[in-house]
Amino acid sequence: MLGNSRRLLALSACALGLFGCSSEDEFTADASGTYMVAISNRASSCDFKDWVEGKETSGIELVITQDNRNIHGTLGGVTGAFFTVAFGSAEFDGSIQGDRLSMTNYGTRANMTGNCSYTYNATVDGTQTGDAISGTITYATKTNGNPDCSTVECSATQDFSGSRPPR
Repeated sequence: MLGNSRRLLALSACALGLFGCSSEDEFTADASGTYMVAISNRASSCDFKDWVEGKETSGIELVITQDNRNIHGTLGGVTGAFFTVAFGSAEFDGSIQGDRLSMTNYGTRANMTGNCSYTYNATVDGTQTGDAISGTITYATKTNGNPDCSTVECSATQDFSGSRPPR
């Protein structure tokens, strides 16, 4: 009888181990803070004025707030002003799981070419480790699907890295 109780206890412990720790319990990094970020232009099929592959820019302010796994980013300074003009907003929304983060600025500034209506979206994918973040930013057009859009469909990529003051 004692042997059966031990086996039942062992099976119960295994079941709790399998079902008691869901992905909801996974560690999520604290990405909140004010980062100073540097970017480096990579390949681009977009006709962006002054885009030079390899060109680097530093001193970009990025403020990230976090509520559990939901994160919100705001670009400050000149870069924030540029995003507001070019995209309609300097705001990014997304999530973090573990140390992986993803945020998107869904452009609201509409552009027209013939019968094509389009915006630009910017998607940040990266990792957060300690007081540092790094990854890529991908810019891409979001079109209404009209055949005239073939001339504006494009994407461009930047690498980024940044840090916040130690906590």
